[in-house]
This record gives sequence, C-alpha cells and structure tokens, in this order.
Amino acid sequence: ESHASAGFAVPVSLTSNRYRRALTVGGFLHRNSLNFDPSPALKTTFTRITYLEGTFSFSNGLLRSVQQVYPSFGQSLSVNYERSVGRAYAQQVTTTANLFLPGIFRNHSFYLTGAYGVKDKRREYKFSDNFSYASGYHSLPYREVYTLGADYQLPLAYPDWGTTWAYLLR
Repeated sequence: ESHASAGFAVPVSLTSNRYRRALTVGGFLHRNSLNFDPSPALKTTFTRITYLEGTFSFSNGLLRSVQQVYPSFGQSLSVNYERSVGRAYAQQVTTTANLFLPGIFRNHSFYLTGAYGVKDKRREYKFSDNFSYASGYHSLPYREVYTLGADYQLPLAYPDWGTTWAYLLR
C-alpha cells in the first residue's frame, strides 16, 4: 500500500492567566494505492481509494509544576472523522475525552478518560485503527466500540539533582 496526502492543520493557542488552552482544526485529503494479488475471497477489487479526514482537538489545563505528570485540573477533547470519496464506501469516527482532577497530594493527579469509535457496516475498506484502547488491549474488529478508564498518577521518585557543572532534570 502506498499513501499520499495533503492538508492543513490550524493550531490556535488560547493560553491566558493560569490556564493553557489549545485548539486545533484540520482537514486532509488522502490517496491510497492498494497492491494485492486477486483472490476469490476478496469482496471488492478497489486498487485506489481517496478519502477525506477532518480533525478537531481542544485542551484546557491548569499550568503545572515540573514534578506533576498531568495538570491538577483540565479537560481535553479530540474528534477524528474519515470518509471515502468515490466508488468505495467507508467511514470512521473516533472521539476521545479526558478530565484531569487533583489527587490526594500536591503532585498527584487523577484522570478519567473515555473514547468512542464507530465504523460503517459495509466494510469495503478499512481505515487505520486510531482508537484509544484501554491499557493492555490492541486493535479489535468492531463496528462500534467504547472505553472508559480512571487512572491515578503519583511520582515514585524525583531524580532531579545536580552539581556545579552538570544537572539531571527528569
């Protein structure tokens, strides 16, 4: 399979006061050329597919100290939509949302995550799987899938140290 694409992504920084905010909107045109041996098991014989991709992402987070892995409070949302153009029909939507909350101690954080994905029923073409699976799981064949998760992050050690001529910063 060979791939060519062209598009745009517009990143906008909306940072103010103590919050770091970012918004990105993008659109892409992709062209894939498929190379395979003909087989009676194949449903279709498409050798080229063109598709459009639209992306949207927004994040908002309280600025953090160096020792924090995630912000003590924040949100993020991303949406990705792909749809074929032409003879072959295919479409896919994936979304991911995160909510970051403070943990028990200052440098701890608790975050909730959710993701949803849906593909068309025809299965004439399968897009790359960009779904955010739960830890330990990999790509699964699906028409509709979702995941919910909760994680607690805490630092086990602070490896920051230094001398007059060298400094190690995590």
